[in-house]
Amino acid sequence: LPLHTRLPLHPRPSLHTPARTASRYRAPELLFGAQHYGAPVDLWAVGCVVGELLLHRPLMPGPTEPQQLKLMVELLGAPSDRIWPGMSALPLFRSLGPALPDQPFNELAHTFARLRPTETTLQLLDGLLTYDPTQRLDAAAAAGHAWFRESPRPVSPA
Repeated sequence: LPLHTRLPLHPRPSLHTPARTASRYRAPELLFGAQHYGAPVDLWAVGCVVGELLLHRPLMPGPTEPQQLKLMVELLGAPSDRIWPGMSALPLFRSLGPALPDQPFNELAHTFARLRPTETTLQLLDGLLTYDPTQRLDAAAAAGHAWFRESPRPVSPA
């Protein structure tokens, strides 16, 4: 594509193929068996990459899909139909959901504490790593997030 071509922010949903991404970047809706997906799965992956860049290690390095879900719950708290309506209707929820730990707390601030993240950093991560894909930051909101304007500002390569 030419550099000036803009891709749509909300492309037509695509059919999910299981081997499409490494499980450490896979959005929870895919891990629970959603058959169709759109841009929100990519924004989840962006959140994982931002976390990885900040920590200098994978944010949630689950080697299998069930272990990946467990790491998500340990980091973000347990999902529920209250915060993610329709989650329990996803195809694999009946088999994977009951095995998840009962963890009520979001641990993002604790996980990044040694880095002393700004509130803006945590807001960006929380917005990208939101369980409900309809509530997750979209590409425009993520690109325009205040985190990209706070100090220290990026420098141009020499």
